[in-house]
Amino acid sequence: MREYGDEHRIFLQGMMCRGIADYQEILKLLQCVCVRCNLVFPNEKKDQARMLVHIVQQINTKLDPLGLLIDKVIDEDNKARVTYFGLFNKIDRSQEATELTKKAMVNYNPGELEFLKLVVENIMDNEDKELESITAINLSRHVVSRPFKALEAESVIQKLVDDQWLKRAMDKSIRLSPRFIGEMEHYLKENFAEEIHACALCKKIVIRAVLCNCSKAFHLYCLASGDETKESQRCPKCKFKIELPNQGIVLPSRSQAKKRGRKTDSDSSDSD
Repeated sequence: MREYGDEHRIFLQGMMCRGIADYQEILKLLQCVCVRCNLVFPNEKKDQARMLVHIVQQINTKLDPLGLLIDKVIDEDNKARVTYFGLFNKIDRSQEATELTKKAMVNYNPGELEFLKLVVENIMDNEDKELESITAINLSRHVVSRPFKALEAESVIQKLVDDQWLKRAMDKSIRLSPRFIGEMEHYLKENFAEEIHACALCKKIVIRAVLCNCSKAFHLYCLASGDETKESQRCPKCKFKIELPNQGIVLPSRSQAKKRGRKTDSDSSDSD
């Protein structure tokens, strides 16, 4: 593969259209690139992974001066390593407390971004790092720039889910998505330092952590070593047996989120 050519440009165009995609979709994109550029798509998975790493590295050398990066993120809520690749803006936006993702989310108006900010704040203040759908919808009445009706707020949430900025759990609760965590890592660290952790194994940010009695925090997939059948694991530090939940979650015995005088869930328990 050449240093930089049509295969890189086509792959980048595909990433720009998708924003984020799971590993299988990324491999389909790579296969399409190979067909269009008369390249041989490897049969072996390890060779496919090697080709993917090479093309992403070469693209990132061109994106670096622009503050952009194609990077890998993993879904926190799975024991298996469910991998995504996203095109992220890596410029530190931690001080943009009122802007949030304005530079990355050009398809959203200021009122929708203000609403998202309220949803994110309440997710991070929640012990389980999630919100019931009705609670999230009711936050729309606190949007200063333009309060939403319930149906419009529900539509905005669905738009955020469709664009993979938020995600719905099996019980329909709202959580931060891999795309949001990957794009807004600086923002989360700056504004929610006491509510997030660093995984003791991979050292990366973890929102919905599995916590040991010794206070060490882990990604669910790190502790399970990617094995979705594993039901428990010994803490690498204290050897305490940790029962593994089906999805990543902050255990109730750990420290509570610090309140900062925001609108609380109880303020918005009733619906329109």
